[in-house]
Amino acid sequence: MLCPGFTHTELHDRAKIDKSTIPRWLWLDVHRVVDDSLSQAARRGATVCVPSRRFRLIVLILRYMPNWVLSGVRRKYGKTRSG
Repeated sequence: MLCPGFTHTELHDRAKIDKSTIPRWLWLDVHRVVDDSLSQAARRGATVCVPSRRFRLIVLILRYMPNWVLSGVRRKYGKTRSG
């Protein structure tokens, strides 16, 4: 299973998702996601693939983050779909 994070594709435009609410540093290039995921799968035989060190660190932090903090993050960045 690939967990690509925020990846630049046409999906966001078609779904009318406002990408401006997501910080620029969180976005990955689609080619990097493919390269990272294929190399991880080939190297480790991973079932779950999280491309880029940045997102692996985020996953680790989220795993141990208190629910009250997570709720605030979801409120701020969870509503990205327009109309």
